[in-house]
Amino acid sequence: MTQQTTSAAVWSASQVAHAGQFDADARRLLVRGLTVVGLVGIALIHLVELPDTWRESTGLGVMFLVLVIAAIAVAAALVHWEVTPLWQLSALVALGPIVGYIVTRGADLPFDHDDVGNWLEPSVLVATFIEVTVLALCAYALFATKEPARRR
Repeated sequence: MTQQTTSAAVWSASQVAHAGQFDADARRLLVRGLTVVGLVGIALIHLVELPDTWRESTGLGVMFLVLVIAAIAVAAALVHWEVTPLWQLSALVALGPIVGYIVTRGADLPFDHDDVGNWLEPSVLVATFIEVTVLALCAYALFATKEPARRR
């Protein structure tokens, strides 16, 4: 091999390695951005439902308010930092309302009597779709990437 061929091969290998790193960084940034948007979506849907929910059941209204605040706080933190605990909190914020949905639809609770069996309410289905999507993004960030989150 000539010097020129060797240099071209080394340059080409370095470009491929750099492109692979760029793809991984872009993928992580996309997953993070989509998760932030999903968390804001969870907050927005529950904020829109908050007045009616509060009137019908103060206990459930308080839970909605806590969810809205948590979703916005975790989304804001995820904009600035990419660390494993924030991915875990994002997953918990998404999982909480899914569990609440299943429990309130399946059992008559002291603070929510009206939702038992009401599985197909449109706004709840939209919220559940977003929550499941956020869970999937968090699972991808935590388990499917070589570096789930940077340690700072």
